[in-house]
Amino acid sequence: MITCFRDEQCLYLRDNFDELVDLVHQKRTEGFFITDFDFGNGIYSVVLEKGCEFKDQKLTWEETFSEDTIKEFSDSGYDLTNLFYDGHDWIFVFSLIEKSFGQTWVVDAEFPEKQIGEKWKEGYAITKVAYGQEKWVVVFSKGIDYENTNWMTRRSLDFEELRRKVEEGKMITEIAYGNGVWCIVFSTISVYGFQRIIQSSDFPLQRVKEMWNDGCAGLLCAYGADTWAVIMSK
Repeated sequence: MITCFRDEQCLYLRDNFDELVDLVHQKRTEGFFITDFDFGNGIYSVVLEKGCEFKDQKLTWEETFSEDTIKEFSDSGYDLTNLFYDGHDWIFVFSLIEKSFGQTWVVDAEFPEKQIGEKWKEGYAITKVAYGQEKWVVVFSKGIDYENTNWMTRRSLDFEELRRKVEEGKMITEIAYGNGVWCIVFSTISVYGFQRIIQSSDFPLQRVKEMWNDGCAGLLCAYGADTWAVIMSK
């Protein structure tokens, strides 16, 4: 999830989930929250931010996806801000936000194009997409600072196509891969003027550092079809 403001941002890569969880808990005591969490090619990537709009956060995981988990946290006022499947577990990140979005979600074996259209008519925007265990999970939110949201699916990523859309003012606010399909969500976010799109077979850590030095943040990561796609906003 791309936040609209932050004081600090950091990125960690680990091949051991338990080790990364310990690190996340340590950074939480320093006031950092997860804003992006992904898995690809045996590597977990987590983006942490300090000074964003989150007030509290819970990290949990389970072998079999259950909507009851989302409902339980939703009833306690938490929004689902990150979700992915690492081949063994579903990892959920629930956040308590200053202005709760109001969320709903769809779970379907096929990519839920019809349901997306219905939710948009109700004023929802896509804020998270994940695939695992032969099911798509699409999370929708209301009241988020995204405007003019639209989406597309592609069997393969055409990075030049993505760059052209960004040049037209369409910021990528979510990207995910599953079942041979990429899903890309575009929105207008007033605080960002442009994005850099990085593609690499290995995680492009050095390029991320270069973009940080150039003033970029708003970090999104996704892995699919032997490719890391990393989006940075400024």
